[in-house]
Amino acid sequence: EGEGYGDACLTGLKRAKGEIVVFIDGDMSYDPREIWKILDPIMRGEADLVIGNRFHNLRRGSMKFVNKIGNKMLTWIINKLFKSNIGDTQSGFRAIRKEKLEKLSVKATGWGFQTELLIKALRNGLRIVEVPISYYPRVGKSKLRPFRDGIKILATAVRVFLTGD
Repeated sequence: EGEGYGDACLTGLKRAKGEIVVFIDGDMSYDPREIWKILDPIMRGEADLVIGNRFHNLRRGSMKFVNKIGNKMLTWIINKLFKSNIGDTQSGFRAIRKEKLEKLSVKATGWGFQTELLIKALRNGLRIVEVPISYYPRVGKSKLRPFRDGIKILATAVRVFLTGD
């Protein structure tokens, strides 16, 4: 409908029929055979949101050095601001109960979507679990511009920190 990562996620959410929504990037960097790892804690009633942590099995060439540094910095800042201990706040491989996601009212239409989702989940007391996943070199050219998009993601975190919305 719109443009951008967050728009794609919001469009998918509107059309999702099940009780659990799984987010997975379409660039083959995540292994869809690992969806069970993301779903399992929710299905067992242990989590409302599950995030795949890429840093447990980061394959050679899967993440540029600048992206890795940016991810680590954003993760550190978000953990400090929101008193959390998430290992990979920027992972695009996650699952959440649809009813919980709808209550979070995520608005970000760009790369900040997953950050806003996580922050609002933290603020609303959702049970969050991280699981180790594999991360592979992407297929195709990335649209991510590390510095510019990193600033936008950080701006989303600061906005939600300051306003709660």
